Amino acid sequence: MKKVFYVFVIVMIVTLFSLPSLAESGVAGHIYSTDILTFVNGRPIDGYNIDGKTVIIAEDLEGYGFGVEYNDETRTLKVQSYFNDGYKNIAPIKRGRCGTILGDIYRTDIKVYYNGIIVTGYNIGGRTAICLEDLGDLTDSPNGEFGYSQYLGRAIWDGEERTISYESYVRNEEDILGLSRVYHRFKDNVIYTFSDDYYIKSEFLAEQSGEYTGKYTYSPGTGASRYLLKPLYFDNHGTLERVGLCVQNPNSTYDDAIMYIENPAWVKDMAKTFKAQNKTHDEAVSYFEGICKDIEKIANDKYTVIKGIHPAEGLIFVYIRKSGGYVVDTFAAAYADRTVEFSFEGNIEKYGPNAITHTISPFAGPHGATTMSYTTKLDDYDYE
Repeated sequence: MKKVFYVFVIVMIVTLFSLPSLAESGVAGHIYSTDILTFVNGRPIDGYNIDGKTVIIAEDLEGYGFGVEYNDETRTLKVQSYFNDGYKNIAPIKRGRCGTILGDIYRTDIKVYYNGIIVTGYNIGGRTAICLEDLGDLTDSPNGEFGYSQYLGRAIWDGEERTISYESYVRNEEDILGLSRVYHRFKDNVIYTFSDDYYIKSEFLAEQSGEYTGKYTYSPGTGASRYLLKPLYFDNHGTLERVGLCVQNPNSTYDDAIMYIENPAWVKDMAKTFKAQNKTHDEAVSYFEGICKDIEKIANDKYTVIKGIHPAEGLIFVYIRKSGGYVVDTFAAAYADRTVEFSFEGNIEKYGPNAITHTISPFAGPHGATTMSYTTKLDDYDYE
């Protein structure tokens, strides 16, 4: 009996040493199925379980508001936020079951960066999994007071519904743009608004001080950081009103302020108060006919359109609403040496009666074209 036992022990020892261990095979664990529904920026995404945490595939984030780039020379995978909520239309994903082994996790030398900060990545056989709880962890986060992790995101767990949602920090400063007769500048986490009758739609403009400084500027020593959220303010006629958050773009080497405005409608209303006093229809017609040369004019039931040469702006079009208010279009100024015609008659069926067709000639276009035409929809502008 002892002889049989000794033979058994010898066979077991030989077997153990002849089979590769997990360490020798490179397998570090397993990835499992989960019954937790997973969302990124409001869109469903396939989620998995590793060590009790919810992971997603990093490469799947394209279309959810992120770019993903792998560099084999540096052995790095970079996930960069575009600071929007994505464009992908995703069909609902059915809830799965827990505990099924879906594959192995392999050891890897690839480093994973999310918005420039290293994060744990799991090699699951040619693809990389990252953990949503890690990306949304507020523990010791410098952005914790604003509800965001160091990665500029947050993970929201709903125990009753068994869902986890990851929300990345998104920008929305474009929501305050589009006003006529004003423009904006950003400096040191403050939005400034300025009056200018010759801006047809407001935007953020670069500050010119001898050299081009970019649309968004920070003074030396302001403590700007590419990873730290800061309060965003609006200069309301000398009073700084806190209106949201901002951060320097961590994925850019240039000054690029990523702004989230909590109430864009309120900021837009306040920006309107910077406008110079508006004019009635007759006042606007009289004013521009008085300062411009080579006047041409057309009108319909809702608008009067004046084309003329302004002493400072060059060739301009003025769109004047019959009920009051106007905007100035300087786009055609670059073509003052050409023939520029305009009419309400061009695209009525497509754009309606309140659209102007502009035709510029001569113009060297593709496929032998000698003219350029574009349409301006007058109803799209702010006349207040």
